[in-house]
Amino acid sequence: MNRGDLRICMVAYACNPCGDGEHWLGWGWAVVAERLGRVWLVTPPKHEMEIRAAVGHLDIVPVFVALPGWLVTISEQMGLVGAWLRKLVWNEKARRVIRRLNSEVRFGIIHQTTFHSFRVPFSGRGLGVPSVWGPIAGGESVPPGFGHYLGKAAKGEACRRWLNRITPMLPWIRQSFNECSVILVSNRTTRDFFPSRYRSKCQVLLPNSVRDEDLLPLSEEPRSTNPAVILYVGSCVERRGLRLLFEAMTKLDSSRVRLVVVGAGPALAGWKGRAEELELGERVSFLGMIPPSEVRLWYDRATVFVFPSLRDGGGSGLMEAMTRGVPLVCLDWGGPAEMVDESCGIRVQVGSPEATVAGLRQAILDLTTDSDHARKLGLAARSRAASQFTWAGKEKHLAEIYLQITPPV
Repeated sequence: MNRGDLRICMVAYACNPCGDGEHWLGWGWAVVAERLGRVWLVTPPKHEMEIRAAVGHLDIVPVFVALPGWLVTISEQMGLVGAWLRKLVWNEKARRVIRRLNSEVRFGIIHQTTFHSFRVPFSGRGLGVPSVWGPIAGGESVPPGFGHYLGKAAKGEACRRWLNRITPMLPWIRQSFNECSVILVSNRTTRDFFPSRYRSKCQVLLPNSVRDEDLLPLSEEPRSTNPAVILYVGSCVERRGLRLLFEAMTKLDSSRVRLVVVGAGPALAGWKGRAEELELGERVSFLGMIPPSEVRLWYDRATVFVFPSLRDGGGSGLMEAMTRGVPLVCLDWGGPAEMVDESCGIRVQVGSPEATVAGLRQAILDLTTDSDHARKLGLAARSRAASQFTWAGKEKHLAEIYLQITPPV
């Protein structure tokens, strides 16, 4: 592919070179695409200063699409509904801007990276330009029979399931599915959720990626063994399944195992209450939000990283643990099951809640009593992160896709 010949429109609603999570990934995809052609980056102006500072010598033309101030003000008072309203209105405004730009530039490819959800339509539809949508997720769901582990979030999860059922039938979503050349999906669960006629367009590409600093040399200090440290790092939301983990902890030797929870969110108070009900006491430490330097220290101390999420497209905490050489335990469900394989962790089968709790307990017991096996899995986790989740690997994959869908010159 001749780099100078390709003009790429990159759409990233979440985009911040200095950010984390989806914002950092939005910027990362733009940088990767710039190595393959000239990029027009369509994004909101929220992080304009950071983007302009980061563009530097890169061949990226930022195009900032703003929402009316009155809409932002009103939508911010509407909670989750308002957030979705902002996304949908911005998406439509971006679509009009892209249409105008295409009449001037004649894009070779339009690629929408963030939003990471199929519920927001592809903003380059209707232009007849080769297009890539994703990585997108959203087809994951909480396993049947686990609803009571969601607490107050159960009602919202039911609404999400209803929304997922109707979204593929919406005209603008059907048009997005029909017109996109390639649909990148974060996991096979989402691919299999999509109508069967679109699955041939789907390619699984995990959205998570490794920063260079994530692969700094590992600590030479031995990991905690007395007691062993079971670590969770991430958002405190009910779908992350910590209530399962608390139940698993009740039948583990209290003198040998300690659970450390790092993060904040709406489920935190409920989690603390549940831990008290189960009389876990000092066996569980809730640290809240702590500086990244302290989080890194906990990764280096951890004996096992446990991520018992009931619904997730991926997991940044899982990725961070992998780079720090921590053996992993997750459910064999959704995005985490794509990230973790048998070489670097234990995927617990999802059956009944009781069987799943027992599986978590056994996995923790196995890794806290066999230090050689735990170390082997941890080193393999780091190796997998370095080989499977780098931007260099994503660039190679993206180059193949772009070459596949663009007509020869």
